[in-house]
Amino acid sequence: PVWVGIALAGQGRCAEALGDPAAAGDLYERALAVGRKLGEPSVTAASLEGLGRLASAAGKHEECDQMTREAAAIRERFARPAPPHERQAPVAAR
Repeated sequence: PVWVGIALAGQGRCAEALGDPAAAGDLYERALAVGRKLGEPSVTAASLEGLGRLASAAGKHEECDQMTREAAAIRERFARPAPPHERQAPVAAR
């Protein structure tokens, strides 16, 4: 169900905020798999954005760029803007 993807992405965001990139990455990857399987654009985009932030923080800027571009295209295509609390640039871009 879609709520599983929403929960996983939320837990990923919490792990990221608590400074646990390994746990955050695992949770975002699991959320992304749910989002892609269900064709749920908000979960897919949020997961890609989280993975992009983690990639940026790890110095993987090409990977970050690829993920954030894909997330932006999904949000635009399905008219699903990020909620206000999720609208932030990747760590390295601040």
